[in-house]
Amino acid sequence: MKKVMLSAAALFCGTIMFAQMNDSDVDQNGNDHDAIVSQTGATNDSDVDQDGNSNLAEVTQDGTSNYSFVDQNDGDNGENRNSEAYVDQEGNDNESYVVQELDDEIAFVNQLGDNNVSDVFQTGSSNLTNIDQDGNGNLAIANQDGDAGSTEPNNVIDIDQIGDSNVAASYQVGEINYSKIEQTGNGNVAGAYQSGMDNSSEMYQTGNGNISGVAQFGEENESTVTQNGDGNLSGVLQVGEGNMSTVLQDGNGNASGVLQLGEDHMSTVDQIGNGNGSAVFQSN
Repeated sequence: MKKVMLSAAALFCGTIMFAQMNDSDVDQNGNDHDAIVSQTGATNDSDVDQDGNSNLAEVTQDGTSNYSFVDQNDGDNGENRNSEAYVDQEGNDNESYVVQELDDEIAFVNQLGDNNVSDVFQTGSSNLTNIDQDGNGNLAIANQDGDAGSTEPNNVIDIDQIGDSNVAASYQVGEINYSKIEQTGNGNVAGAYQSGMDNSSEMYQTGNGNISGVAQFGEENESTVTQNGDGNLSGVLQVGEGNMSTVLQDGNGNASGVLQLGEDHMSTVDQIGNGNGSAVFQSN
């Protein structure tokens, strides 16, 4: 009887220990890679794959069932530092994916809360992404492709989410483009797409259920969208060179659309109050 009880106790303890195990997998192929993984809590999972030379990955997980995937490749032999990825997860069931191809890509991901998802893909040269998520159930996507030669940084994406269930996505193709999305509240949606050179998009959402979309094609186009309140809708499309759009929505349920085709157009939309609608079209 005593042997049976001891066997049962050993099995029980072993089951608990197995259920609480963290998992870290580091695969390095090449020279001078660095990978640092720190896991505190239970059932966290980290996967770091490094090919080429001189890549750096730092992953910190504190909580339960967080998942991090880092994939880095390329880099010249003897190079001081190629691509860098820094992932910090604090909470439960967060997911982070960082894929960096070619030269000198840098990514920072900070997740605080539960069930946040971050997806970063960078290829080309010297692209920089920074994602901060503070809350629960937020989704951030950053995708960059471009090579600006010796210019550092090249394309830049900065996403900040404070609250719950916000969605932010930014895609950039070309050189020296800048995208910023800042969301404070719940259920906001923002998306930016930029193709070309020296384009800039900034979106600020404070409140709940706001939606903003910006697409820019060409060179030196600028867009700034600020939404304060609930349920506002904004869309901006600029094609050409040197166009500028500024949208301010302060209230609830406002809608704005801006379309500019050609060169050097300027549009300013201010909506203060509730239920306003505006449409702007300019071309040359």
